[in-house]
Amino acid sequence: MSGSKTFLVFLMGMAAGVATGILVAPRRGDKTRKKLAKHARAFSGQLLNKATKVGEQLKDSYESAKDGVSKSLNIS
Repeated sequence: MSGSKTFLVFLMGMAAGVATGILVAPRRGDKTRKKLAKHARAFSGQLLNKATKVGEQLKDSYESAKDGVSKSLNIS
């Protein structure tokens, strides 16, 4: 499994664990909802950052492959 997939699985597992812990904690409903919303925002921010990095890596890979093909065609 690649590093980015491993990290994504880790984040998903962490989020599931946090959500489970919050849901079984003995708190009032409004406090639980606020805490869930806070963690959801943090997780979505982390996920957005990771998706941005993966997108940049894909763009770099595409550009590199495009340059390689262009150079190959010009050599012939």
